[in-house]
Amino acid sequence: MRGLMTERPLLIIDILRHAANVHRDAEVISVTGNDAPERRSYAEVLQRTSKLANALIKLGMSTDSVVGTLAWNNFKHLEIYYATAGIGAVCHTINPRLSATQVEDLIKHASDDLLFVEGDLFDSISHLVTKPGFPRVVILGEADADLPPHTISYEQIVEQETDNVAWPILDERTASSLCYTSGTTGNPKGILYSHRSSVLHAMSVCRTDTWAISGDDVICLFAPMFHVNGWGIPHAAPICGADLVLPGPHLSPQEIYRIIEDNHVTFALAVPTLWHGLLNYLGQTGQRLSRLRRILVSGSPLPPDMLSRFEANHGVDVLQAWGMTESSPMGMVSRLSRRMKKRPIEEQHALRLQQGRPVFGIEAKLNNVDGMTTPSDQTIGECAIRGHWVASSYFKGDASASEAFLDDGWFETGDVATIDSDGFFRIVDRRKDAIKSGGEWISSIEMETAARQDSQIIDAAAVAIPDEKWGERPALVISVRDEHTFDREQLLNALRVRLQKWALPDHILILPMLPRSTAGKLLKNEIREKVRTMLATSDQTIR
Repeated sequence: MRGLMTERPLLIIDILRHAANVHRDAEVISVTGNDAPERRSYAEVLQRTSKLANALIKLGMSTDSVVGTLAWNNFKHLEIYYATAGIGAVCHTINPRLSATQVEDLIKHASDDLLFVEGDLFDSISHLVTKPGFPRVVILGEADADLPPHTISYEQIVEQETDNVAWPILDERTASSLCYTSGTTGNPKGILYSHRSSVLHAMSVCRTDTWAISGDDVICLFAPMFHVNGWGIPHAAPICGADLVLPGPHLSPQEIYRIIEDNHVTFALAVPTLWHGLLNYLGQTGQRLSRLRRILVSGSPLPPDMLSRFEANHGVDVLQAWGMTESSPMGMVSRLSRRMKKRPIEEQHALRLQQGRPVFGIEAKLNNVDGMTTPSDQTIGECAIRGHWVASSYFKGDASASEAFLDDGWFETGDVATIDSDGFFRIVDRRKDAIKSGGEWISSIEMETAARQDSQIIDAAAVAIPDEKWGERPALVISVRDEHTFDREQLLNALRVRLQKWALPDHILILPMLPRSTAGKLLKNEIREKVRTMLATSDQTIR
């Protein structure tokens, strides 16, 4: 027997229409540098989004069209999100920090029909505009700004239209957005999200047992909108009526502090490297966070000192979440139950430093990885997930890349993990980054976390190097606060406290800065190349 409930498709544009009708006093705040931020109600955002939708249709966009963006976190990017999806087209967000060649490759792979570009980013792709097959370019500048040749003005096409638009009733499985993985372990792979997956993800983000956002919040999205739909926040904030702060491209620690304080931000999301910079700035200047209540950390593991410094020094609650481009991104949240909060504080912190438990809508399990055990003989496996907002395949994916998608909807993440008795997952390593030495597995993540506990260390990365006797041995690459006063023995003592003797690095090398992706991930391939070069020119072996 079928139920008798009304069936309506889950569509992204309905999120914004809901916010405009219900959350009339909530605002979207777009930071524009030294000028006062632009503030608009959700109703005003919907009005401009409707005009943009009509402009897109007039430019020939329709269902199955792909609209690219090279844009920062601001009003216009938010309008493109909703207008593109609303007419049934696909919003393809592109990382502005990629090279022109990489941008061109992604545009070709995605078959973009139109490209929105920030005015300050146009020079990087100007030589591509006249190439045959390159999409038409719309500049995200002001209406009276000078336009580069062969481009059109965003503000002009919006201002010419009315806000009377007939939003199509789409199948909720219609593609809505496209994002490519960072490509830290190979060529970028496209994830094609649907209206259904995006709306379900946004609704889940609002739950009190996940990220717990509500209409009481002023949310600042420091995570980029070009990465995984801005972690789902551009869709989630309007659902619950939270004010949404879009901070623009300038994210120095001083600017981050100013944005948080000036806009009374209560909840903010970013990768650990950004939060490290803010903590150091606060420590140097003695500034305090007056309104911020909690932050979300994702992209790489939460460092223990970050948890303690935010909570002890600033009274800010730290929430760790795990996810990936393939999971939209939310997959797990490290949130304690009321019973867990009765345990000793050390046990609570140990749990919160793990990646957490799967949220409702996501299933997770461990698949066996031959020969992988922890020192306590606890079995380690490769984490596999499936769920309502997990990809089923890569966009135009090749056969080798698609091997991660298994039967019954399971996706192998490439993360090696353990599960404890509370059901918390702890990511031990990326499978490709784990170091196998003499038959024993050494976790690069554990070594990096241990190294960062030394006050001398700014950042750390552990990589494998070939070894005739052991197969592989670890090399630890670090950036330090002062190379002249750096004490290698102090670092080794810190490592000895947390690592087995056989897991200590054979080499310690110093770089001014470790390369990371815009998602905050260590670029291990680049680091390995630097290690090979450095070891070829000097002996860095620890005696």
